[in-house]
Amino acid sequence: MDKDLCVLGPVSSLLLWRASRCGLIDLSQPDEMQPDLSHCHARIRDMRQLDLVRMLGNVPLDAIVGDRAKSHSGTLHTIVLAGKMPPGSFVRVGQGLCACSPELCFALLGRGGQVIRLAELGLELCGTYAIMPDQSGRSCTCSALTDRKRLSAYVDLLGHRHGLTVARKVLRLVTEGSGSPRETSLFLALTAQARLGGYGLRRPELNAKVSVLQRTSTVSTPKTCVASQLYRDDRGKKVLAVDSCGMGALPKPQCREALEGDGIDVVDITLTDTMSMSRLEAKALRVARLLGEPVRPSKGLLLQRRSELFGLLFGESRWNVEHEVLCQLAGYGRPISRKRRVA
Repeated sequence: MDKDLCVLGPVSSLLLWRASRCGLIDLSQPDEMQPDLSHCHARIRDMRQLDLVRMLGNVPLDAIVGDRAKSHSGTLHTIVLAGKMPPGSFVRVGQGLCACSPELCFALLGRGGQVIRLAELGLELCGTYAIMPDQSGRSCTCSALTDRKRLSAYVDLLGHRHGLTVARKVLRLVTEGSGSPRETSLFLALTAQARLGGYGLRRPELNAKVSVLQRTSTVSTPKTCVASQLYRDDRGKKVLAVDSCGMGALPKPQCREALEGDGIDVVDITLTDTMSMSRLEAKALRVARLLGEPVRPSKGLLLQRRSELFGLLFGESRWNVEHEVLCQLAGYGRPISRKRRVA
């Protein structure tokens, strides 16, 4: 019965998906379903007794209901979703428990209006990694949950609900293939618009395979490297690989030589570069010159915006407050009260 069913909100659902992708819990066979949200409950005591919720540990809990009268808890964040939801919104993950699909998580986490943070989550959902749900900042390798096309199609089905303007804007920054949180941060630093603090470069392919010839004095052998960022020119020709060496089938020096031998410029952006804004800027401006794209050095207001974005993307202390940030993304920035927002 739907009256005994709890539907996790976008924050709890995202943490559940992360735990599943990292192998901490088993969601091997989630079933799509369309619950009657007007009958679903939001009782935090009942939620904490559910096995999957207990396995998540000490994480924020939120719930979705369809009737404002059901959002009665003073200790639980609740979103009221009025009207019929499109297919692919919810999945049953256990007895008495439903979760938001990855696509609905993305859409509802646009309610807080934080473009860069939502873009990071979009890249994670479409990438080959998941962040641990424990605020440690650690990540694991896994298959992608969704892709940009599915996110865009689902957001279009939702119409004009709260937060979707931000979600649609963020989709311009989302692509597939990121393999780690740091790759996501570097991608956003280089491609986000200047008004957001980025360098506004064109979007590269992430973790793209590049076929090259490993040349010796006597023979050329076909090999494959992986470029964490691969840029093409207007005609589709590969022209630039960023931070690619050592990630593919070739040793680092041979990979660089093979790429450059095929006419592809190579720029390494190392962990050390991402620890210093001045070093990262020097590499970003070099990439821009090689691509023939005009990018202004950081001065005045632009320096302030880039400094803020750099701290947002590469600050290690960010993980200590990640649960709080997720709640802000869902629009839970204010203290919990009996007044609930309707999405």
